[in-house]
Amino acid sequence: MREAMLYAPIACPECANELLTEFGAASIAQALATGKTIRLFASCHYKAWTASSVEREQLRAYLDVAILSGSVPLHRLKIATSARMILDIPAG
Repeated sequence: MREAMLYAPIACPECANELLTEFGAASIAQALATGKTIRLFASCHYKAWTASSVEREQLRAYLDVAILSGSVPLHRLKIATSARMILDIPAG
């Protein structure tokens, strides 16, 4: 079964062009919960960087909306219970 995906616009730091980017939802949830770095990439300038605190909060907001809307089902987020508590995700 394919991992649930999260789609979020990412702004290129060079030109500010926003590109819709696909992320593994569980990977983003785990990184947000544990403080692990999240790498972003802009194909327009072939630029990679580590997500800032503002970008991390934006990803958290997109993940919250995806969970609440049902586009990322909770049972597909295979993350630890401690991570669910940090992210305030109910047990599924």
